[in-house]
Amino acid sequence: MVAIIVIFLALEGSAIVWLKSTNVYEQVTDLIEKDQVMKAEIGEFRGFSFIPGISIIDIINAPASESLTFVITVRGQKVYKEMEIVIGTTASPEWQVLSMKSI
Repeated sequence: MVAIIVIFLALEGSAIVWLKSTNVYEQVTDLIEKDQVMKAEIGEFRGFSFIPGISIIDIINAPASESLTFVITVRGQKVYKEMEIVIGTTASPEWQVLSMKSI
């Protein structure tokens, strides 16, 4: 049982490392920093906390997947806000942000 939990946590951690190594991380930060509505709600942007909202199977199949969903907590000067980020591959092989919404 402990081994299963350790493997799951390792896969979740690897998903976060993988996400930060793609161009999606820069796209998300740029979109949030430029969003004036978001800036009015949270104040000055201070960073992210990532929580992969995907299953173990999705993490294993990530290179072949068309889209993945992540939940991030945007840390602001005033408040923290959770957002659902859907990333995917379209015409190009690079991962791109397909949608972002507050949850």
